[in-house]
Amino acid sequence: MKLTYKNTLLLRQALNALEGRDKAIEVKGETHLVRKPFKFAGKTRLKIARNLRACEAAFEDYDAARVGLVRELADGGDRVPEDKVAAFNNRHEELLQEPAEVALTPLAEEDLNLDDNDIPHGALAVLLAHLFPAGQRD
Repeated sequence: MKLTYKNTLLLRQALNALEGRDKAIEVKGETHLVRKPFKFAGKTRLKIARNLRACEAAFEDYDAARVGLVRELADGGDRVPEDKVAAFNNRHEELLQEPAEVALTPLAEEDLNLDDNDIPHGALAVLLAHLFPAGQRD
């Protein structure tokens, strides 16, 4: 499937959100954050891992291009000079719109176990847009 780098980055972020939710607990009067993992079937976890791996490969390509752009505008350095920031922003936006080939494994609604998993709405919206078959996106 072809996705823009921007959509690949959004999908990568949504897939990472499937790790679980942070939950505040109190222990001896102190509040601590712990990660409560979501519960998925083994096959679903494998689908998520495959999709994440595919997004990671595209991310590496994007990141290499972004670093190259920084070095180009920074004359070999690692920081874009103030007078070239606008040019960087414009070219970076163009880079984000470039297509990336990403081999995705579709998900189904039942894969996400939504009655038990409090997956953030933003992550669900991205997953729906890219990983669900067209008939299940509504």
